Amino acid sequence: MSRAFWAIASTVTAVVTTATDAVYSALSDPSPVLDAGPPIEHTPSEEPERAAEDDSEEAPRENTPSPLRFECDWCGANLTEPPAYECPGCTERYCSPSCLEQSADWHVRRCANPCRPLTTADHLATATFNDLFPDDPQTNEDYFFTRVRTPHDKTMLFGLYIGILKYHNVKPSTLHEWRISGTMVENIKALYEPTPVQARGLYYPWFLKHLDVFEPSPTALVSVSIPARHLCASCGVSAGVRCAGCKRVWYCSQKCQKDDWSGHLVDCYAISGRSITSAEHLRAAIHRRRLPDDLGILAEFGFTRVDDRGKAVLQEVYRVVFDEGIRPRELMGWQRAGNLYPELKALLDRLHFGKTYNIISWFNENQHTFDPSAPAPEPGISDAAKIRAAMVALWQRVGDVPSQNAEEILSIIGKTWPQTKADVFRFISSLQVCHPGPDLEYWVNFGFCACQDEEEERFLSQTYRMLTDWCSFDAFFNAYRTSKLADLFDAHNLRGRRIIHPYLEDVLSRSPILFKSVWDLKQHVLATQATRAHLIPSVNADYGFAYCASDSEYHDLRNLYRDIFERRDANPLKLHEACVSGKLYEYVLGLFPELAKKKNRAKKFQRLLRNVYPLPEPRPQLKISGVSVGDISGMTVNSPMTIRL
Repeated sequence: MSRAFWAIASTVTAVVTTATDAVYSALSDPSPVLDAGPPIEHTPSEEPERAAEDDSEEAPRENTPSPLRFECDWCGANLTEPPAYECPGCTERYCSPSCLEQSADWHVRRCANPCRPLTTADHLATATFNDLFPDDPQTNEDYFFTRVRTPHDKTMLFGLYIGILKYHNVKPSTLHEWRISGTMVENIKALYEPTPVQARGLYYPWFLKHLDVFEPSPTALVSVSIPARHLCASCGVSAGVRCAGCKRVWYCSQKCQKDDWSGHLVDCYAISGRSITSAEHLRAAIHRRRLPDDLGILAEFGFTRVDDRGKAVLQEVYRVVFDEGIRPRELMGWQRAGNLYPELKALLDRLHFGKTYNIISWFNENQHTFDPSAPAPEPGISDAAKIRAAMVALWQRVGDVPSQNAEEILSIIGKTWPQTKADVFRFISSLQVCHPGPDLEYWVNFGFCACQDEEEERFLSQTYRMLTDWCSFDAFFNAYRTSKLADLFDAHNLRGRRIIHPYLEDVLSRSPILFKSVWDLKQHVLATQATRAHLIPSVNADYGFAYCASDSEYHDLRNLYRDIFERRDANPLKLHEACVSGKLYEYVLGLFPELAKKKNRAKKFQRLLRNVYPLPEPRPQLKISGVSVGDISGMTVNSPMTIRL
């Protein structure tokens, strides 16, 4: 049975724009800046005569020219003389040195010859005023977007900059100075602390919980070269601190160790033999952005009493609860006392709506999830019925023949449409309810394989919903068919959301025909229904499965790759490059240096992690639509690629 993760609308920054300029414009003098046309006046005696005789001579006019009007390009003041101050780089004029100085930081972004170089702070300001994530790689690095993990955190960081630049009126040059001097944290605190707590919004509290994001990078101050013998389990950089409990996991700092403790605790305690409560297992699973594996824990905390969509919302409920500092033993006490629902409700009701808006309605309607004695709500329309209704609605716009029946529509497109077009139809129809999981082929086709976890998949699903709302079915299909979905995102001002997924463009630039086999590998190891018999030739040949002598070795290798894809510091494209160069074992050893200490295990994986690459000479090629392919569809020939014909 195919799995689909239910889509939850991820947190999106709400940016309120004002109409102040439009109001001022409407209230200001409607005459143009230069009004040289003379007014026409008539004497009282002439007006009736003109009305009586249309063909009479026109009455004489008295020409009284009105004074020329000018306008300051910054404050908009109406002037009777040309402004005395000009921008050195273009023709814009200002009424005073003050206006010239105040406009400089904003005018530099559109000046023909700016008097100072543009900085990444200017690019960030442009992005915030356009309500788009910055799409410049250097801006993303300079202003810490590359340091945050989830779409939610990137949205909160972007919202913080919107507040700083748009509502606190900090100039881009000032923000640039804060970053260069390494004083971002001190200055942002000085900006927000005088504001009453209730007026600070959601972004400043998020900032206070993530101060480490804004710390200057050591490599920005001192040139260092440290071999990455161990990598931080939290952030992926070089690590020098080892967990004192299990002595197996490394961190770059105590801050990262503390951040990761909620997830690492269960592994660490299991090694030391300490008992672990079900609430601690739950917190660890939520920290790792997945559900607990134990059926008893799922039942204890309500997951067995909801559908798939409910599981996703419930997971978000517990994430909010733990983020607010509720400890596992406290949650465990509520559950055992039968007070789980009232205690959670009291907590959620105290929180700002911005933290609970996507869960509170569901929470209030599903008391039975937390209290088995409460009556379950009446069943509504099933998700399958919603998808069928969406298919019928979409068919009314794009269908070839009239039909109001989803099964009939699917039969028609199965017989008359190409597979790629049918995939697009099914994908768009299901977007309002769910998005594809690894068990579906188009989990790769539409780039969900480029996401790190389910939270990123939900964010991408929402981005697709925005795109399909703004473009036609034919435009979407043609972009998909020609591997130009990334361009379509950009054309509809969604580039900022697209680049949150750093590997998405790599997938979409080849879909739906040609894929790097690393994406098929990821699909195979994460799919719930996949077995050894489901291995496609390219994955079998490229990633060592062909050398597995038993099912046990197959499962060991599959689990190893699963561990790689679950690590945030593991770049799938680097794994692909290691495959191309025939250095799979060396790449894995770089991620798991402790593997070398276990001789038998190291020897086994050294035997399995190999392939035929690099090939000494290219084999004869067959050209199909400009793509080099080998003898058989699905086989890898001159590079690790999967061809789908």
